[in-house]
Amino acid sequence: MADVYTDLAKKMDELPQGFPATESGLELKILRKIFTPEEGLVHCTYNVQMGQTFVCNCCPCCCGILRGAKDYNAPYMLASSNLVALIDPDDCTQCGVCADERCPMDAIVEEGGEYGVLSERCIGCGVCIPTCPTEAIQLVRRPESDQDTPPADLIDWSVQRAGTRGLELELE
Repeated sequence: MADVYTDLAKKMDELPQGFPATESGLELKILRKIFTPEEGLVHCTYNVQMGQTFVCNCCPCCCGILRGAKDYNAPYMLASSNLVALIDPDDCTQCGVCADERCPMDAIVEEGGEYGVLSERCIGCGVCIPTCPTEAIQLVRRPESDQDTPPADLIDWSVQRAGTRGLELELE
């Protein structure tokens, strides 16, 4: 697993705004801590295909975007993903950890003795997966009709966003 963190740190170091690797390896220690599944953080970045410049590690109690999405009952509208959690009822032991302790959007509900995912609330973060004792939860692709193709890069994202607000950007 350490190779994943080393690769991520090197990639971030290659970015123009990336943080430089230190002699002490502090950046690797930080990455190992924040990417630990037990922390229950939602890992976010720009929703573009290329040109990632940051990774945000959010919890719904402190992150204004996640908290707002949850409180205003519009998680999938504000934090959309082409993935959604799926619980296999045959493997689920109904322990409730996923619903009671893990899902930051209250997308997992118990109904009739079985747990299921409300796809309109699920943001596809996968925070529910690591603590499932029977590995009954997985992320799957949403139906093609519910998927969005992210903009190519931040420039394309900015042009699209301006367009949805009635502004026309001319790029030379």
